[in-house]
Amino acid sequence: MYKKGMHGTVVFSLLLFVVPVTGCFARQSAKSPVHERYNGFNPGQSWYDDRGEVINAHGGGLLYSGNTYYWFGERRGRQGTSGVNVYSSQDLYNWKYEALALQTDSANEASDIATGCVMERPKVIYNAKTGKYVMWFHLELKGKGYSAARAGVAVSDRVTGPYKFVGSFRPNGNMSRDMTLFVDDDGAAWQVYSSKENYDLRIVRLTDDYLQPTTEDKLLFSAHREAPALFKYRQAYYLITSGCTGWAPNKATVHKATSLTGPWTKMDHNPMTGAGADSTFGAQSTYIQPVAGKSDAFIFMADKWNPHDLRDSRYLWLPLHMRDEQPVVEFIPAWDLNQFAKNNPYEKEGYQLVWADEFNRDGQPDAGKWRYEEGFVRNEEFQWYQPQNASCRNGQLTIEAKREQKANPNYTAGDKDWRKNRPAIDFTSSCMLTEGRASWLYGRFELRARIDIRNGIWPAWWTLGISKPWPANGEIDIMEYYRGKLLANIACLGNNNRPEWYSNTFNMDSLGGSTWAGKFHVWRMDWTANEIALYVDNVLLNKVRVEALTNKDGSGFNPFKQPHYMLLNLAIGGQNGGDPAQTSFPSLFEVDYVRVYQKK
Repeated sequence: MYKKGMHGTVVFSLLLFVVPVTGCFARQSAKSPVHERYNGFNPGQSWYDDRGEVINAHGGGLLYSGNTYYWFGERRGRQGTSGVNVYSSQDLYNWKYEALALQTDSANEASDIATGCVMERPKVIYNAKTGKYVMWFHLELKGKGYSAARAGVAVSDRVTGPYKFVGSFRPNGNMSRDMTLFVDDDGAAWQVYSSKENYDLRIVRLTDDYLQPTTEDKLLFSAHREAPALFKYRQAYYLITSGCTGWAPNKATVHKATSLTGPWTKMDHNPMTGAGADSTFGAQSTYIQPVAGKSDAFIFMADKWNPHDLRDSRYLWLPLHMRDEQPVVEFIPAWDLNQFAKNNPYEKEGYQLVWADEFNRDGQPDAGKWRYEEGFVRNEEFQWYQPQNASCRNGQLTIEAKREQKANPNYTAGDKDWRKNRPAIDFTSSCMLTEGRASWLYGRFELRARIDIRNGIWPAWWTLGISKPWPANGEIDIMEYYRGKLLANIACLGNNNRPEWYSNTFNMDSLGGSTWAGKFHVWRMDWTANEIALYVDNVLLNKVRVEALTNKDGSGFNPFKQPHYMLLNLAIGGQNGGDPAQTSFPSLFEVDYVRVYQKK
């Protein structure tokens, strides 16, 4: 980030580029007259909503919409059901009761959902084409026991309802009991359901409005399974189910397929692990929720049924990790979303996680990990750095560059320092750094982020050595972008007290342009005593031998044999950033996580 392209030597490296426990949930200080806020999960314990009432949403699932999670589930009494409740949350820990989204019909005894019916396993999905929220559920008619075995459908213009009952049926004539819904990447929606007295598990594609089944209806397998919970990881689908043993818990199984319609292959391992695994920790699967803004992070949702008082059935939410392409769920009596950082994909290479920020908090980033630069800082950039432009929400850090004008508090007319001779501030942004908080010598550094590539925007993730002034302290630009180019740079002190750059640059159009930039990508640095290698999405961008990076001032000092701290910033304009005049603001630098691994 320091004055590139204006001073010093540039050395281009050669490379081929190819594009359950006692107590309640973990809590913090009280912020509500009703109950203290939760800051984690405590599986199997009573869970209270914003009113101080036990959450009543059994056999349910989640929908993520508009930066908010919505939890739909059976509203249970001691035995019967009276409809479907919906709750909302932005952190997955603290839930606000919203409404009885769908209630049984007390006015019409002829209705399929007349009071006294049974509604189970409700799931809600959003149809982007129609703008409607669609609910499916297992329906048993009043007074018919479990012989009806029908799918019920309801629809609403609002996510919290009220939902209007559309009708019920057996999909293509098949019995339909325990079920789930899944919307694939192409927008197609599917229902997975237990059929033929629960001996068969089937899947059916829904119509484009998600209100009816199509005739694309296929048997997945016959194994007497229920409680389907489906998720997608990379290019494969995984389906966790329960055996049919009434209210008694049993051993889960997992099937895998590369197509939703199969073939589905039963995996050899039990997806649950540790004590209680063979009984799914006393619970039964209901849903698997991807964590918004997180890569490969899933929550396994299950119910600990209490047949004597179904209302008091507890919820078992646990982290699901993928290990060697296999889903693994371990019982953890108390956990939070930072648990996903502990899923170490590099353990076999001898790495252990030594530092991470998953940004799993709302508000300002963790002051124990980051501090901020303030004011005009470097490269004659246009932005004024201030802490308030960095914020965390829904497990993601956002650095926001804004076009806003205010007086420069350091302005001095006629001063030769560009930081002082600007009368006004035209842009604001944030630069976060770990200096004084954490630094590292060697390791694997990883960032998952989405960057803005419009004119005048200059995002960067980089490191500086803790000793000596720049450039003698050394600089590594693991991720940097400006003026249509993605850069991977390393700098030391060169001849004549100027920076010596070891640099590789890639045209953004060659990567895919705005389509590429619209997605999250993973940047990585592997830094050892021998070399520094920089990657994006596992593609090598630059590699330089550490010995070549000794400062050229005769001191023999190598700035890459000392610890470095990291910086995250979003700059505007300046010496290299380009012209932002025609760019609309705000501009966002969105970060999923930052992690540092080191050899054991």
